[in-house]
Parts: sequence; C-alpha cells; structure tokens
Amino acid sequence: MVLQMPFSPGRRQALFALMGIVIAVLAFALVFDRLVPGRSGAAFDDRIARNALAANTLEKDFSSLVRDAYLMAVAPTPERVEAVRVNLDEFEQALAEAEAVATGNGDQGDTLARLREDWPQLRALIEARLSDIAALGETGRRDFVDTLARFDDTMDARIETYRTASRAELDAALGDEGGGQADAPDR
Repeated sequence: MVLQMPFSPGRRQALFALMGIVIAVLAFALVFDRLVPGRSGAAFDDRIARNALAANTLEKDFSSLVRDAYLMAVAPTPERVEAVRVNLDEFEQALAEAEAVATGNGDQGDTLARLREDWPQLRALIEARLSDIAALGETGRRDFVDTLARFDDTMDARIETYRTASRAELDAALGDEGGGQADAPDR
C-alpha cells in the first residue's frame, strides 16, 4: 500500500519554502531584539523575569509554610510535621533565590533584607515545636498560633510589597503599565 500525500509535489515545495521563510523571519526577529541598540538586552529582561518568578515563588512557599504550621498546631500528625519541615527548607531556598535576583534593586532589596531579619526568629519558633507540638496543651498551641499569626501578618505584607514591585517592574518592561493580558489573577 502506498500512502498518498494530500499535496502535489509542487505544493509541497511551496509549503516547505513558506516554512523556511517563517523560520528565517523568527530567527531575524530574535537576533534583532537582542542586538539592536535601544532594545532591552537579554540579561536585563532575564533579571526582571527571574525577579517576578522569585517573588511569586516566595509568596507561594511562605503561604504553604504557614498553612502547614497552622494545621500542625491545630491537629498535629507526623505527616503535617514533616510537611512543615519540608516547607521550612523550601522557604529558605526561595528567600535566598529572591535575594540573589533582587540584590542592588533598591526597595525590593530592602524589603527582602527585612524578611531575612525576621526569618531566623520564625524558623526558630516553628522548629522548637516540631518535636513537641502534639504534647502541648491548648494554651501552648494557642500561644504558638498567636505568635505565628504575628509573623504571618508582618512577613506576608513584606512579601506582597516585594511581589507587587516586581510585578510593576515586569509590566513596565513589557510595556503593559495597565496590567493587561500578562496579569495573573490575584488571590
């Protein structure tokens, strides 16, 4: 059995030529964007995009950490304690990545520096309870949750400030000051 192509040989050649032209135009556009003076350079765009990603990752990892810490306090199980352990390390990594990207970036760097100052105290608070949360009485758990909530409010506000600034920077780089199509839905 011989398979027939839906296009004649002449039409196939035309399609291949058209595909070649499209690939050439795309390659030209990429080179033009990177090399022409006045256009945003790859390193600048990359830092802005990585900063926006770092801000969103930091927010996600912090939310996961405090959510699991609250759950651990309310109904401790070995699985919840382990989830908190994992989230502690993930948040530490996300904070370090955000700091690396935002270094020297004015207000964003300052906001992350204040987060870094609070982080050891929050980590110590949580780590101190990983082994004994199940044995704490109601008053001890309530005290833990109250202190956790204070860190949650303060640190979440700082992370939101950083995320908003990095989003504005990304929108400006994309030429979308109004927050159009590239906008991700807020929580």
